[in-house]
Amino acid sequence: MPIVTLPCLLLLIASLVKPSFVDRYVLYSNIGIVLLLGACMNYFHRLWQPSRNAWIAAVAVLAALAPTSLSPRTPQSRTNDVTVIGTAVREEGRPGDGLLHLPGQHRIRTAANPEDTRLLTDLVLAQDLVSSNTLAGVEFPAQDIAARMLEFDRIVAARDPAGAHSPTSPQEQAKTSTPRRHFREQGTTHVSGARVAVYVRDHDPSPKAGPGFDSPGASGGVMRWPRLVPTRPASPPSRCLDPEAGP
Repeated sequence: MPIVTLPCLLLLIASLVKPSFVDRYVLYSNIGIVLLLGACMNYFHRLWQPSRNAWIAAVAVLAALAPTSLSPRTPQSRTNDVTVIGTAVREEGRPGDGLLHLPGQHRIRTAANPEDTRLLTDLVLAQDLVSSNTLAGVEFPAQDIAARMLEFDRIVAARDPAGAHSPTSPQEQAKTSTPRRHFREQGTTHVSGARVAVYVRDHDPSPKAGPGFDSPGASGGVMRWPRLVPTRPASPPSRCLDPEAGP
């Protein structure tokens, strides 16, 4: 009983001070449930000797539960297969391409195999995961991210699946608005739990592009209109007067 209740109870109490409850932290407590179940089965087995039909029924129930227990262990059950995501990034990328993670907190999904991103340049990472002692690293400010993206003609982006909630931080807005204004989407590969999109630089951005990170709607800045220079009206052509000619 203590191994079942104590870990969850202590973590819930600690979460009152600092939220830190994650189910995988107490996954090992399932061992206590198995031990309790075994003790109960042993107790009832001593009180009541089951018949042959009871044993057959128990085996049938276990056989019926086997597919349900095995399905979570198959590759098809994975909602975010990091191996497949990393392979797609490696296949779509070219040496020297830029690399984006949208959102940045999911950068870990391409960290399973460093060879998948070795030839690409992470455009937003100021400090890597090891030096920053975090799971996602530390990113540049939004204005620096946009400037770094414009230095590349081709960018590979590892994105969340369509319809997923996107963070609204300035860095994430810069990652989405800059490609929309200055790049065009060359293609998208849909994999388990992510999309890998390739953006190619459009040197003649369309005027119909949505608001970017430097527009008033995105960052509260001031839109600067081109200054109009007044022009002097053209003077009428002068007439050459002949002194001998009449009026």
